Amino acid sequence: MWVSIKSTKTLRKESYALVDTRRRDQFRKYRSEFKVSQRQLSLALNVSESHIRNIESGRGNPDAKLLFKIANYFNASPEDLFPDLADMD
Repeated sequence: MWVSIKSTKTLRKESYALVDTRRRDQFRKYRSEFKVSQRQLSLALNVSESHIRNIESGRGNPDAKLLFKIANYFNASPEDLFPDLADMD
């Protein structure tokens, strides 16, 4: 079966719409309370700003090393910052 480019783009947009952005509210809350921008956090953790943005929006997940770097930065547990990841089986 052939899929046109137009329908592929539509499917991609729909998949982004299915992302539940509320699942990263805790991470966003900690960042706001510390008054740290996504850019500042990315520089402190030596990752790209887009990676932080994707993690915060729920479109990406931190690897184990970055997860603990973020937790140490905010002096919080990984489970407090990312309850959605703690619930994954």
